Amino acid sequence: MTSGAFVTCWGNSNFRDEQLLVTQSTADLSKVTVPGTTVKAGDWIRSLSTGPSCWAVATTGVNGTGPSLCLDPNSCIADLADSDLLKGQMNRAISSITLSSTRPSDWPGATAPATPSLWRGSVLSDLGAASINRKVKSLCVKLVKSVPGAGPFLGILVSGLWPSGLPSDTEIWAGMEKWVESLVNDIGVQAADNAYKAEMEGLFSDLRLIQYDIDNKTPELAVHYGELLHSITASYLPKMDSTSDVIAAQTLTYITVLGTIMIAVLRGSFVYAQEIFGDTHEVAFNRTQTQAAIKIVRKTLSRGIAFARQNRMAKITIESGKNWDHTQTWYQLSDPYAQTYLGYQVSTDFTGTSAADAHSTVAKDQSVYTDQFAGPTFDALFQPFFDIANVWTYFDQDPPADTDWTPPTAPQVVKMGPWGGNDMSLTGVFSPGEVNHMCGQFDWAPSSRIVKLELFDLTGIRLTTADGAVRHIGPTNGKDVQTFDLSSPDRAIIGAFGAWDTTLKSLQFRTNYSTGSGGVDCFDRGNHRGDSNGGDGPYPFASNGSDGGDAILSGLFGYTDDNPGDSYALRAIGFYWTYQTTVARTD
Repeated sequence: MTSGAFVTCWGNSNFRDEQLLVTQSTADLSKVTVPGTTVKAGDWIRSLSTGPSCWAVATTGVNGTGPSLCLDPNSCIADLADSDLLKGQMNRAISSITLSSTRPSDWPGATAPATPSLWRGSVLSDLGAASINRKVKSLCVKLVKSVPGAGPFLGILVSGLWPSGLPSDTEIWAGMEKWVESLVNDIGVQAADNAYKAEMEGLFSDLRLIQYDIDNKTPELAVHYGELLHSITASYLPKMDSTSDVIAAQTLTYITVLGTIMIAVLRGSFVYAQEIFGDTHEVAFNRTQTQAAIKIVRKTLSRGIAFARQNRMAKITIESGKNWDHTQTWYQLSDPYAQTYLGYQVSTDFTGTSAADAHSTVAKDQSVYTDQFAGPTFDALFQPFFDIANVWTYFDQDPPADTDWTPPTAPQVVKMGPWGGNDMSLTGVFSPGEVNHMCGQFDWAPSSRIVKLELFDLTGIRLTTADGAVRHIGPTNGKDVQTFDLSSPDRAIIGAFGAWDTTLKSLQFRTNYSTGSGGVDCFDRGNHRGDSNGGDGPYPFASNGSDGGDAILSGLFGYTDDNPGDSYALRAIGFYWTYQTTVARTD
């Protein structure tokens, strides 16, 4: 079992109260005591999250029996009592948990809710899918490097895209498809991608035949490789180039996987020309064909993502309604896609304000939200696809002399959130706050790396950066202090999740390092509030930047109450994430 395979469990909804870390398969949780209590873990779990390399199956019976809940890596379930999730039957009913650090070959997929609204902010980061994108990017980097022979070169390609060696293996495809569906789930992604799976199986057979020719030195090698090249240049590439924008948006998985295959096969035709064809007469021509293919595939992928982005932005609308006595009209900014990954909605009561002024104010919020948050967030979450496309730009080059070659990267920052009180207005919240204990509005993205974060009773936060600067957000004199020591350069906060209603109710940070407990390589730790002053916090949220670039926390923004005596001072919070993007070759 790898150290990223774990489940963090809480005894209350929205990641609150006592916490139990499960680091190995446990057949009977009734024999496990919750730390700091005398309570047994059987029939105790109300909310949970999974680690970054954890496929988990929770069951109501011991030894893996009874109704089951299947969870992909980095999933967060804020409330097992939700009737949309197996009709709530898993709530405080889990008796056993089985963990796997790799995706089981018979994995049925994560348990889906009855309605998509359950997942509003409930997925910290679909790393189970995003890691698939990283695998394809890593595969592409390997194919650029010097590989001793056409056989090993194609072996890297085939084993990378079909790990089990079977044409029906869908691990890579399904993982990428799930990642796309989570962002553009209303434009027919799965139905469109399914139509192309037969083509992928055909390409698998073509590649395996060529591998056989290479391994057995058959005289048909040049013919079979030439036939595949012809199919690519005369059929697959023209078809892709003529794809409409909407179809491109529906088939991003197909474009990425097929694009990788086509560009790799074309690369092999000039790098291994002597071995495959017995001469090097066509090297220059095949290199030119490779360059043309790179342009077509990158352009098609970009068109698909641009269409999906435009479609996503168009969903952000202004809704209106009447208050209880119909004397006032209210307007609110509505983002239905927030239910899949952002978890943020603005609503403002414009009592005493004219309808025209109220609509105008929310229209400004709409512009700010779209330009500053929804757009950059979407771009960050799609960055893994752009990273793969940028590695393709190196496929028309000769293998680099440096055996440790990797493509250059550049940092990007994305601002996600905020999550918190319902009455906040985007137009008035995000100006920089004063550097003092009760700062009200705050917005701090320091240029120096964060080396310590201290969370005080969920009322205040103290940040320390590498250059010695200290920033207080809210009151920092609480007794329950959670300290995150990030002084080592390889330590970072890589995710945040929690819940809110009229104020922030729970906040958990995920790190990429261990506390030494259970041997896990990251952990979830934070703070929560009780049920007074605003209820339980029914709206979960999750934030973590771009998975493909290994995003780390680099700043915070939001607002606190101005009342120094308010124990609920930290009202809303958002996060700056810094991630690395792959730089395309431009010469």
